[in-house]
Amino acid sequence: VLGTLVTPSASGHGTHTQLGLPPCLSMEWLGMPCPGCGVTTATALAAHGRLVDAFRNQPLGLVAAALLALYPLWAIVQLARGRDLAEAVKRIDPRLWVPTTIVLILGSWVYKLATGFPA
Repeated sequence: VLGTLVTPSASGHGTHTQLGLPPCLSMEWLGMPCPGCGVTTATALAAHGRLVDAFRNQPLGLVAAALLALYPLWAIVQLARGRDLAEAVKRIDPRLWVPTTIVLILGSWVYKLATGFPA
């Protein structure tokens, strides 16, 4: 929902400042992105239906947008089956999602650095 309320930044990062969050210190101090730079912008691009642009901007942001969009559906299915959401989340094996998350974060960061970030 927040992604539809903000305008994706043309620079490929910084959209989060529209939500009242501070600018990325890594960009200000080092002139290079942090691992999460561009995630909010990519999520906003996806929320505006610009999926290819979202992927090009920050692949992790597109993954985050997809997960955020799918979570309510998953939660409704869990509740319809009579499952407790907290228990359902606990059953998700961290040995799968923790390494996957780390690989996605690092891979997206390398992608941003390799594609000449900032845009």
